[in-house]
Amino acid sequence: MGNTASIKVGEIKGYSWVSINGRGDVFTAPKVKLFTESIFAKNSQNKATKIIFDMENCTGMDSTFMGVIAGLAIKLQGMTNSYLQLCGVSNSNQESLEELGIDSLVDINSSKPDWEPYHTEIDSKLSEWNPEGKSGPNQSLILDSHKTLGSLSKENEEEFSSVIKSFESQEDQ
Repeated sequence: MGNTASIKVGEIKGYSWVSINGRGDVFTAPKVKLFTESIFAKNSQNKATKIIFDMENCTGMDSTFMGVIAGLAIKLQGMTNSYLQLCGVSNSNQESLEELGIDSLVDINSSKPDWEPYHTEIDSKLSEWNPEGKSGPNQSLILDSHKTLGSLSKENEEEFSSVIKSFESQEDQ
């Protein structure tokens, strides 16, 4: 089963932008993680980091992808004037984020985002992001994503315990 989702990214007007076209899943999560890590490497002076995920064309999300979003949001909480916003989130995707408690970490479909005046310009300047060697599932990322989700609530911890145990046992081999 191949990955049909595409990711476009850009750093424009002080915003780091990630646009998901297709399903946010175990195949797209490593690419998103790599892009956001490159942002953190550039912003090592602890300056404001504003990351926007454009989810208007995101057809769905799996738990690995949502775990990457949660982990990113947690990391940004510790940084001054930094945030993660999700825009264009469909009702079904928003329900998934809410079920896992991720809505308490990120701003979803903000009514008056500060980047709104630049949205069209930003969208026109995004480029395809497809780093070499990052197209397949990454067991360590899957494990970390599910541990992050499990840390958000007792319900999540119970829901993802078997996934976590399975991937931890694979790491031990």
